[in-house]
Amino acid sequence: QHTMRENSQNRSTDKEKLKYFIQDPASGILYQRGKLLGKGAFGRCYKFTDTTTNAIYAVKIIPQSIVFKLGQRDKVNKEVALHGTLKHRNIVKFEHHFEDEENIYLIMELCSKKSLAHILGARKMLTEPEVRYYVTRILCGLKYLHQKEIVHRDIKLSNFFVTKNMEVKIGDFGLAIKVDQTKEQKEYIKGGCSWRGHNISNTSVCSSWNRGSTVNRYTMLTGHSPFSTSNLKKMYQCIREGKYTIPDYISPAAKELLTSLMANSPAGRPSLEEIMQHEFFTQGFTPKKLSSRSCHSAPSFHESNPLREVLHKATRILFGEKHYKEAHKVIRKNEHNEICKLEGDLKKVSARFNENEVMGSGPLPPPPETTTIQCSQQTDTEQNLNVQLILRRSLKRNRSNSLFEPDCFMESVANSVARVLKGCLENILDAEQNPMEEADCPLLWVIKWVDYSNKYGFGYQLSDSSTGVLLNDGTHITFHPHIQMVCYCRELGETCVFPINNVPSDLTVKVDILQFFSQYMLQKLLEGGDLYISPEESQKCLYLLHFMKSDQAVLMLFSNGLLQVNFYRDHTKIVLSNHCGEYLLTFINQERKSSVFSLSTILLYGCWTEVHDRLEYALSMLQQLCN
Repeated sequence: QHTMRENSQNRSTDKEKLKYFIQDPASGILYQRGKLLGKGAFGRCYKFTDTTTNAIYAVKIIPQSIVFKLGQRDKVNKEVALHGTLKHRNIVKFEHHFEDEENIYLIMELCSKKSLAHILGARKMLTEPEVRYYVTRILCGLKYLHQKEIVHRDIKLSNFFVTKNMEVKIGDFGLAIKVDQTKEQKEYIKGGCSWRGHNISNTSVCSSWNRGSTVNRYTMLTGHSPFSTSNLKKMYQCIREGKYTIPDYISPAAKELLTSLMANSPAGRPSLEEIMQHEFFTQGFTPKKLSSRSCHSAPSFHESNPLREVLHKATRILFGEKHYKEAHKVIRKNEHNEICKLEGDLKKVSARFNENEVMGSGPLPPPPETTTIQCSQQTDTEQNLNVQLILRRSLKRNRSNSLFEPDCFMESVANSVARVLKGCLENILDAEQNPMEEADCPLLWVIKWVDYSNKYGFGYQLSDSSTGVLLNDGTHITFHPHIQMVCYCRELGETCVFPINNVPSDLTVKVDILQFFSQYMLQKLLEGGDLYISPEESQKCLYLLHFMKSDQAVLMLFSNGLLQVNFYRDHTKIVLSNHCGEYLLTFINQERKSSVFSLSTILLYGCWTEVHDRLEYALSMLQQLCN
């Protein structure tokens, strides 16, 4: 403790002495010191600018006083000599070093997006495509190190640095050494305890575990270490005994890979080459690049489309690079139509955001009073199909999307569902009763809803017990109680997922509003029907694209194409959904009893006039939404 106190005091003194302009005595280059990037056990890292060329670097500064007191001169020399020999796209580049009377300066490549630890701190957990993107590059760097017979000995997320182009690089070689096969393996063990593996004393230095990759993968996928416990003793016990659990929401391929890497015997763990050939990496989608926005929010992935590449290539040939951008606007519209034909209905999502609406920031209000809306007194067969719109809200659209025009995105889901509904109504037969043959399948639908958009937003509860709110600022937030996870959608196609007990500070108010809506619906509202679905069968990142209120009904349209219309006067509901490629129509009557039919059955046998009229009104609402 005395030594640590001395080091802290020395660093404080050295920081005060540190000059803003520092000159390399050998080359005469003058550097301007910038902001602090990070700090470690023996030094700090700053942003430096070469005043001659304006080149920017990350510079690790090690005080001479600490090097002298702790006898670290050989260690620093070894780090410089070892790091200086490494040249690989996934290794932080070492430029050169110099020293003066006060400090030693290690000049390195700047990674402006900090580290994966910072990204995970902001995101809490990453998507599997992102994990594949980062880990494949990290494995390439590790493979290079092992070919050089170098053991890093401090593999952890904070030592994986990310450049402005989102390339990940291994850095901090302060503990790295060359392998000496004559030494005992325990001499190579370093790093934090939570990053170590079980069988610590006999693990090969080149094993997958000692690379730390297993714990890093687990942490990126789940947001926490596999051996997180309340105290250090229990942590070591879990590590020794290999005690851990893998959450249910992890994909089967990822579970299989993590399980094999967590094997108690080092001999039972896959080699680096076997890891790279595992199904998790070879079969799953891996993006070629990531946007810098993924540092703070989940990216939206669009896999490569052969049609897009052909169209772009043809444009360049026909118009040349000079006119490519202009012609590309036309290509995008044509491409969108073709992709819609190829991928079918309900594959694209849409949104429109009213920029004049801003979410309230005050304290949570008391529960809203139930709103009653005067409805038309016409009979079901004489309903006025000229929809009188009262209110409409939509998810914020993604303004940065460069693949499709915003309007195409906005209208896609609504138009797709409208086409299905219109085609059904044009061919349906009137019948004295609904078909006897009902579909038997799990159904996701809205069992409760509350409109508090005059202050916060529109809330709902689904049949899988999850609750969601489309907030007035165009964002969307959902809570899944069975896994205690929250899914936040900042705008169309941009989502992040985090545990309910680890909420990002900037989302605290929105999570409070979500919990307020959840409690209100739980305590105050009756369920609207008798259909339920197992949480395991639900969709984790489903969000409400639009809700629309007329004088007779409320319409809700979700990102998977689920359409639900609730009628005020008699509390009947219709739900149009897609299950395993087949469209289903659900009708819930005044007694909250449900009937589920496939559209093919409805087209074959017809349906009751009561259902037919409601379908027509739903189509009228949809068409007004599209327009």
